[in-house]
Parts: sequence; structure tokens; C-alpha cells
Amino acid sequence: MDGVGSLRTVDTVAIGGGRLEGLVGMVATAGGDSMGRLEVFHEVQDRFRLLRHLLHVFIHDSGEGSGRYFQLLVQEGKGNGCRTVLEEHTPIGCFLSRREVMALLGATGATFLIGGREAVAQTLAGSPRSNCVVRPKQTEGPYFVDERLHRSDIRTDPTNGRSAPGMPVALTFQVSRFRAGECHPLPDAQVDVWHCDARGVYSDVEDPGFNTVGQKFLRGYQMTDARGEARFMTIYPGWYPIRTVHIHFKIRTTPMTRRSVEFTSQVYFPDGLTDHVHSGHPYAAMGPRRVRNRQDFIFRQGGNQLMLEPSATNDGYSVTFPISLALP
Repeated sequence: MDGVGSLRTVDTVAIGGGRLEGLVGMVATAGGDSMGRLEVFHEVQDRFRLLRHLLHVFIHDSGEGSGRYFQLLVQEGKGNGCRTVLEEHTPIGCFLSRREVMALLGATGATFLIGGREAVAQTLAGSPRSNCVVRPKQTEGPYFVDERLHRSDIRTDPTNGRSAPGMPVALTFQVSRFRAGECHPLPDAQVDVWHCDARGVYSDVEDPGFNTVGQKFLRGYQMTDARGEARFMTIYPGWYPIRTVHIHFKIRTTPMTRRSVEFTSQVYFPDGLTDHVHSGHPYAAMGPRRVRNRQDFIFRQGGNQLMLEPSATNDGYSVTFPISLALP
């Protein structure tokens, strides 16, 4: 085989009883002279980063009681589980569609986060308020660090005072509590936000190609106010080879009915807007991105319900993201 071969599985993956059964074998074959050493190095980096994401999802998001989307895998054919083929960074699996999930559950509305489990989430039909929206959970990914940085402007690295360059984005989370068919603002909830910079680099982690341990740019949390709002000033994220452009967030409530609730997901940007922003400085130095929304293996699991709708401002963009949590 010439060059670097496609990533593939050599075993099957099955979710049974809420735990991972089986192993995933990842093979990347390098050979021949069709690719230079630099290209091979970058390819190996990309594949290592993909493997890290997939292992994190399998290990952290498929445990018993997690309710994450990997528990929606179904057995296919006569094998012992669901075979997942990985080719060109695109997992092709046998996930249930949202329509199939709803049919399986025999539900006509939304299924909410109750008792720590979240099966399906969607916009509340006939909701009297446009901000009464239940969203799907998604994996937190391998780059979450609980820094406990209480701040609104997350662009600056407090360790050296440097500000991450990029298009300014004023991001507001509007968090509400859904109960008895109504939504009301949820105050005193902790909202964490973290994402990569214009180069596709996360702070305070070690990864192939970079080591930012000790730096803390583009991370922070805010507490929701009386209106349920948590405001952040950040930048438009860059890209890295295996993912579309996204921002991670985590909402943690104060203890209610003997325990708190944690909700983790991601938000996404329209592809057309990303193309426009990434054509300018400092993003253009990275070249054209490789993965768009619908090509992203995580976006496919409910990403359409996690889209941001930014509005242009004098110096960047502003966007409000409403989200409702069904709490006891």
C-alpha cells in the first residue's frame, strides 16, 4: 500500500448492559514514497487525535447509566455487535436515528433529563416561549479541565496576560428549568465553557503537536443570574482535522432534592459563517478546514439542535443560546 493507509477497525464494538464490550483495533499503515515525511507525520498526528477522541467517547460516554448516545447502538446482522468502520476520519456506524428512537420509545414528545439520565431531547412542541428548548447531550471530549476559573472574558490567559487572537464573540447561555409544562429562569447554575483557539489548540493539555499544560486561555465559568443568563466574551473557534468548529459547555446545578445535576454538550456554528470568518486573520493561516458540520461524527448525534445563530456586531458577533433542563 502506498502512503498512509486508511484507518480501520479490526474488531467489533458492542454496547451491552450499559458497558463497553469488545475492543476497537485501530490500524494506520505507512509505507511507500508517495508521501513525504512531513505529510506522514501530520497524518499520524491527525489519526492519533481521532483515536484519542474515540477512546474518550467509548470509555467515558458508554458507561452504565450515562444515557449518552453510544447506548443507542443496535446490533447489526449476525455479528456480536455493531461494527463501526472508520475511514477518512468518518465513523460509519449503526446509530439509531432520532425518529427511530422516538418510535422505539413510543413517545410523541420529548424525553427529558430525569434522574440523571437523558435519552432524547428536542425542541418542546407548542412551547409558549421560544427559549423553552430542551437540547441533546453530547460528549465532553478529552480536553475538559475543571480549572474553576470564574470569569466572563475567557480570551486572556491569566498565567501570562496574553489574549487569544480571533474574531470576538459575545456568547450568552440562557438557562431555564422545565417543570409542569413551563420554563422558568434557572439562577445559580454553573456554566463552564472551553474550546480551541484559532490554531485548533486547547489550553492546559498535552496532545500530538502541542503542549499547553499550565496555560488557561479560552476556559472559564459563570454563574447564571436571576434571568438564568451566563455571559462570556470569547473568540470564534478555529478548527483541527477531525472535528467541525464547536464550543463545549457544561451546566452544573446547585444541589436540589439531595443532589445536583450535570449536563454536558457542545454548540456549533453555521458552515457558511465559519467559511467567512476563517477566510480572515488569524484563521486563514490554517488553510481550508477538512470537516464540515455534517461530516463530523459527533455533530451527527443531535448537532442540528445545538446550532448557534450569531448576529454581527461592530467588532464581531453576538449570540444567545437558550437551553432548558428538566429538573425534579
